[in-house]
Amino acid sequence: METSIQINKIIDQIAIFDNSSKISLIEKILKTIQIHTDEKTISKLTELNGLGSNIWKNIDIERYIENERQWD
Repeated sequence: METSIQINKIIDQIAIFDNSSKISLIEKILKTIQIHTDEKTISKLTELNGLGSNIWKNIDIERYIENERQWD
């Protein structure tokens, strides 16, 4: 609860800023968050290779595609 009170105080303090200053503040906050995020974030599309393959392991792909093509 104490954190939300502090956040509300900060929001009240920045309410007087102009939009340009608010955007600058947001950019600085985002940079701070990016520095502290987990390094396991995906940075390349190739890192997605195989993701979710366990969902398809027991499915006959040809039958699935044929069923999807029959929309009529």
